[in-house]
Amino acid sequence: MYAPATPVAGSSSEAHLRIGIDVGGTWIKGASIDMSTGTPTGEVRHLPTPSDGTPEGVAHVLNQIIDDLRCGSSGEADLTVGVAIPSIVQHGVARSAANLDDSWIGLDVQAYLGGQLRLPVWAAGAAAHHQVKMSATYLPWVRSTSSIHVSASAREAPVASL
Repeated sequence: MYAPATPVAGSSSEAHLRIGIDVGGTWIKGASIDMSTGTPTGEVRHLPTPSDGTPEGVAHVLNQIIDDLRCGSSGEADLTVGVAIPSIVQHGVARSAANLDDSWIGLDVQAYLGGQLRLPVWAAGAAAHHQVKMSATYLPWVRSTSSIHVSASAREAPVASL
């Protein structure tokens, strides 16, 4: 099982590539993030959310976005992915499924997507992510750049609201 990354604040691991992905009912958007500045390193990629909204379909689209974002980047060995989904997520497990298939309910999103993507994944509910951005506990940095809002701490991958 893949677990969230746990770099130590101030360590060189903060410079590693991170990808933030926002899964919505219509679009799935992703961007690679420069952890030293908290800003996207390139264009935001987006693809339509699969019409069935199943974990399998979403994982397929996430793989496409991640493959696209990996092109031309360094630090692939240290890649970590933060995913915000339209759900209540507790300890990595989806407790609801707004705009997605009901098969998400009860799914260990972090373990499932980590296995499908073969990468460490940090999953959060999209609504909780917006609350976390305002919490001093999770604010080593928060950046806002051209309609992308990314928050991350030394304990997690970025979770993006794109």
